[in-house]
Amino acid sequence: MTTFLSTADDALIAEYDNEDDEEMYNNYYKDTKYQLLDEAIIPTNFNAQKEVRECRVCSDRSDGAHFGIDSCRACAAFFRRSVVMSKTYVCRQGGNNCVINKSVRCMCRKCRMRKCLEAGMLPENVQNRRDPIIPRRQDENNFHQIASSSATDMAITSPSPSENESARNLFVNTPSVNFPSYPPLKCNVDEPSLLIKIRDGYRNLCAVRRGIELSMNPESIKDFFSQEMDSEKFTPATTRKCTQFYRKHMPSISGFVMDTFDDFRSLEGDDKRNIFHAFLPNLWTIDGAYRTYKLYSENRIDNFSKYMITETTYIDLENLDLFLADAPTTKTSKSNLVSMMKQSLNGPKLKALIYMKEISITEEELGAVIALLLWNPNIDNCSPEVSNFIRECRGKVFQQLHLLYKYNKLDNYAERIGDIMCLFTCVLHQTTRMREDMELFNIFDVFAEDSFIYNIIRQ
Repeated sequence: MTTFLSTADDALIAEYDNEDDEEMYNNYYKDTKYQLLDEAIIPTNFNAQKEVRECRVCSDRSDGAHFGIDSCRACAAFFRRSVVMSKTYVCRQGGNNCVINKSVRCMCRKCRMRKCLEAGMLPENVQNRRDPIIPRRQDENNFHQIASSSATDMAITSPSPSENESARNLFVNTPSVNFPSYPPLKCNVDEPSLLIKIRDGYRNLCAVRRGIELSMNPESIKDFFSQEMDSEKFTPATTRKCTQFYRKHMPSISGFVMDTFDDFRSLEGDDKRNIFHAFLPNLWTIDGAYRTYKLYSENRIDNFSKYMITETTYIDLENLDLFLADAPTTKTSKSNLVSMMKQSLNGPKLKALIYMKEISITEEELGAVIALLLWNPNIDNCSPEVSNFIRECRGKVFQQLHLLYKYNKLDNYAERIGDIMCLFTCVLHQTTRMREDMELFNIFDVFAEDSFIYNIIRQ
C-alpha cells in the first residue's frame, strides 16, 4: 500500500528547501567515476542493486514514498516547493524533453517538474502549511482491475545485478523524445514494468554508444557534456568507421540484453549466443530507423537525405561516395559500388523508418518491438524447449502492451497492435534484404580488410 508524506517526512524535506541547484550540478563532475572499457571511457555503476529502490523522477536512491511515489528527498522538496509557491518554469533548452537524472536533475526545472507529474506525484498531497497529514491511500483499483483482466498473470520483471563484468553506465544522456500519441506508462506497482525497463535500458544503451563514438574522436570532447548533439555535428559514416564503431558497441549491447531481459540470463550459453547473434542485425535495423526518425520532424521525414547509421554518423543518401570512400575496390569500380549502394538504400528497403512516422511510435512501443525482435520465433537451430521458452517470453511482451494500452485508456487497441506487428515485420524484411546486399558486397571484396559486420549479418 502506498502511503504519503507524513509530518516528520515533510519536516525533513524542508532541509532541502534552500538547496542550491547550481551546487548540485557542480557536484556532478566530482561524483562521476570512470573506468577504461576496451578503449572507450564509460562511467561505472551501470545498474542499481536489486534491493535498492530508485527515485521515480531522477533514479537516485529513494528513501520512501513522497506525494504518491518513491522519490528521493531532493525531488520531493523540489516538487513541494514548486507547488506551494506556484512556480512557473521555462525549459532552458526549449524542447521540454531534457534528460532528468541524479547527475543533472537540476539543469532544467521545467522538465524536472514535468517528470515529477508524469511519474505520479500528486499536487493535492502537498501541505502548504505543513499541518498534520492524515495518511491517505491512492486509488489503485483501476490499475489492479486492468492487470487482473489479462488472460494470465502479467510477469513483472525487476532489475538484477548484471552477469556481464563490463561496466556500462550513462556517460552522456540521450534526451527522450516526446510523442503525441500515448504518454509514458504510469505504474503504481513497486517494480517497473518490462516496457519501462526496456525503455530506460535502451536510453542508456544509446547514451553509452554515443559516449564510445565521441571518445574515439578527440575533437568531440566538448560534446560529452551536452544533453543532446546538434545535428550539424553529426559526421558522414564510412565503411571502416562504421565497422570500428559496431565492434566497440558490442559490450554495451550485450550488457543491455543481459541487464534488461531477465529471461535471457536464464538461458544456456549456446542458446544465448544463438539468440543474440540473430538479434544483432535486427537491432541495427531498428536502431538506424529510430535514430533517423528522431532526427527528422514529421513534416520532413518523407524527404530525408541522411540515414543515421550510428549514434553520431550518418549515410548521406545523396552522396554515397562518402560512405564508400575507404572501401576496397579490387574487383569493381567505385562507381559500381555506389550504384549497388543506391539500390540497397532505396525507399522500400527503408520502410521501417517510414512506418515509424506513420504510426508515431512511442518509446514504450519501440521497447516492445525490440523485445519481439529478441524473442524472434524464426531463429534457426533452436530446440523445442527453447522455442517454447521464446513463445512464453513473447506472450509477456503482449501482456505488457495490453496493460500499456488499457492503462492509457485505449480500449480499442487491436489496430495499434496490428501496427506494431507490421513494424516488426518491416524490420525483419529489411534485415533480410540487408543480408542479401551484404552477400553481394562481399563478392566484390568490400569486407576484405575487415569482415566483422559481414560475419555477424550472414546467417
